[in-house]
Amino acid sequence: MGLSSATVRRINATLSAALSCGVAEGLLSANPARQVRLPKVGGFGARVWTVGQAVDFLKYVENDEHYPLWRLSLVAGLRRGEVLGLRGCDCDPGALRVTVSQTRVQVSGRVVTKSPKTKSGHRNVAIDRTTADLLDTLASGLPRQDDLIFTDRKTGQGLEPGWVSRRFRALVLEYGLPLIRFHDLRHTSATLGLAAGESVKEVSARLGHSSVAVTADICMQVPTSVAQRSAQSLA
Repeated sequence: MGLSSATVRRINATLSAALSCGVAEGLLSANPARQVRLPKVGGFGARVWTVGQAVDFLKYVENDEHYPLWRLSLVAGLRRGEVLGLRGCDCDPGALRVTVSQTRVQVSGRVVTKSPKTKSGHRNVAIDRTTADLLDTLASGLPRQDDLIFTDRKTGQGLEPGWVSRRFRALVLEYGLPLIRFHDLRHTSATLGLAAGESVKEVSARLGHSSVAVTADICMQVPTSVAQRSAQSLA
């Protein structure tokens, strides 16, 4: 699989910065990275599942030990780091919601826990009763309520982000569904939310986007059913 235009541009920018230091130190006469013809950044197109494909996937992984993780990611549209950063105290099954207050991400080969990058990233996200009950069962078994919800049963440690993505890919390939990235569960959640009647503003708040424009431009493809309803209403 080739690199995206945005990734190529980031790599070039990193190399250019390093080579510029070489020029400043007199090690190079010029910065060759500045002569590279960079690809244009096109519009982003996420791959998403249909309602039927999403339902089929959840049925297939229902007996998987990490089923609550897959379900929460698809239903709530949380980022991978947000899901893995959830603690027992972040789950409120009575109020049918989870609170996003920290995220676990991989940086230079290490997994670190930090606060969400933006104000909109700190949020309460509504969940359904089934998902709430699953999280309540996990939380009730924790020694302390500030312990992580999703852990490795063998080690008791939080799940490694890269492993989660690889495991998701393996499950999708096993079942034979169209291959999407783990992050595309988030895009799928946004698209299905729109199809279910959520407004763009509601989806944007749920996903923790900095603005409605981000949601509209990046994470949603208008489902045929929504387009047809809109056309009928207009007519």
